[in-house]
Amino acid sequence: MNIKKIFEPSLDLAGEVAKGYAKLQPTEAFFDMSSIDEMLEGSIDTHCLSGPDSSATRPWNEIDLGLEASKWGMAAIVFKANGYCATTRSALLAQTVIDNWAKENNRTSTRTLGGVILNNAVGGLNPYAVETSAKIGGKFVWTPSNDSWWHRKLTGHGGGIEVLDEHDRVLPALEEIFRIASAYDLVLGICHQNTKERLIMIDAANEAGVKRIVLIHPQQPVNKMTIEQMKMAAAKGAYMGIYCCDFHPPFFDWDETLQIIKELGPDSIVLGTDLGNFKWPPPVESFRRYLALLLYQGVPDKDVEKMAKINAQNLIF
Repeated sequence: MNIKKIFEPSLDLAGEVAKGYAKLQPTEAFFDMSSIDEMLEGSIDTHCLSGPDSSATRPWNEIDLGLEASKWGMAAIVFKANGYCATTRSALLAQTVIDNWAKENNRTSTRTLGGVILNNAVGGLNPYAVETSAKIGGKFVWTPSNDSWWHRKLTGHGGGIEVLDEHDRVLPALEEIFRIASAYDLVLGICHQNTKERLIMIDAANEAGVKRIVLIHPQQPVNKMTIEQMKMAAAKGAYMGIYCCDFHPPFFDWDETLQIIKELGPDSIVLGTDLGNFKWPPPVESFRRYLALLLYQGVPDKDVEKMAKINAQNLIF
């Protein structure tokens, strides 16, 4: 057995992670966390993953996470529909528990928001699923993620849900979904599509009257965009959702994140965790850490506040 061959990739990754952590080692004896707590208050995690989930172990449900967010005074938390189930009803049910807790404890309640993702479990590009979600209070609609043809191609599988026809036009079902999103003022989250598809979809959504668009983790491998491409999308009115995930490459890289903030500017960025998996700290704790490390690495307070609070408010509300 070639032990070196087995462990070499892990050691390479560990080395990259260690380099990243070395950059974050504090040079002061103490770091004032009160500023972090102030920043977390009123913030919005725009991309959280709750359980149960058929595709991953997610031990924290919407009630667990909503209560924790309320304890820290967060303004809202968005429960992205996991790969196969909508979060519309569960987020609404969680809201009643969180509202009661906030009233009993004289606190401001955190808004819990959900929606529907257009994977195979809801029939793919299914306008009926979108309108049904919207009618009962869903705020988001996400384009296909793990079931998209692009995601399946990258992961070595065939098939998957297409969003464009052979002439690079948005499919009629997706056009109808955009019209529904406009009518109900939904947030459109563009997920696991390639860059060409994403830019075409933004144009089509704008034409349909959609006012709220966010590109889901454009720095992650499954839908990697250059900063210049992000600027093109931002110029069309879309926000970039930059999520901390597990704080490790390849899903998150500190140098890249800081470069995106510097070159793209904070005006077009919203923040989130993309977390909920049991292998990593709970989302609210991770979001607090994310904000802390952004501040620690020199991102100005006003820029972090804009990305974590102001832009998120403008995107959603």
